[in-house]
Amino acid sequence: MMTATRTGALIAVVAIGAITLMLVGGTDDAARPDGEGVLEIALHDYGFEPDTLRLPTGEPLTLRFVNQDDPSHHVSFGREVREHDGRAVGFDEDLFAGLEPRVTPPAAQTGPSADDPGFEVLVRGHETVTLEVTLPPDRTGSWEIGCFTGRGCHYRAGLAGTVIVE
Repeated sequence: MMTATRTGALIAVVAIGAITLMLVGGTDDAARPDGEGVLEIALHDYGFEPDTLRLPTGEPLTLRFVNQDDPSHHVSFGREVREHDGRAVGFDEDLFAGLEPRVTPPAAQTGPSADDPGFEVLVRGHETVTLEVTLPPDRTGSWEIGCFTGRGCHYRAGLAGTVIVE
């Protein structure tokens, strides 16, 4: 039979273990690329699924965007949302700046341009677009993914997520 002291100690050990797992990422819900470096991201109902991504540096990645909606979505990766006339229009810092991601089909790449200096991928309704890139170690850290279609309405409505590059 277990005494109250032993029961209390056992509960404390289990609680400490659970907290440790959470702190070191044991309950991390972030999606990672599969063994071939492919990660599929669904766009639907003003959301990304998954909405939290973990991407490695120094390894070839293929991000496959599958638009499950009728409307098109412009997908950007960056930091610090840029606003113009009170609307979200993109990111101030572009995750892909200076890199040469390959987009299939090529016409789906819509940035950078004079109006929007950030890299952007257009995923038309019910289409799939792939983006291939290798992220360098200097991109490590926390980033965002977002859609700024509709003068930022899609982003504000929740078509946004977190990207952790490690």
